Amino acid sequence: MINVDITNRTLTLEVDDAEIEKRRAAWVAPEKHLKGYLARYYQHVSSGSQGAVFLKDE
Repeated sequence: MINVDITNRTLTLEVDDAEIEKRRAAWVAPEKHLKGYLARYYQHVSSGSQGAVFLKDE
């Protein structure tokens, strides 16, 4: 359960550590299914650390 206390501006996760570890062990990252312009950007632009510039077609 998640306890939301708006007055004190806090969120408290009320689940024991064993349950959290069990959920983390069972979790699998979802597959990325990019479509449209986002897929095109992903395929043709370098990373931000490299300037996020369009790459030349090979």
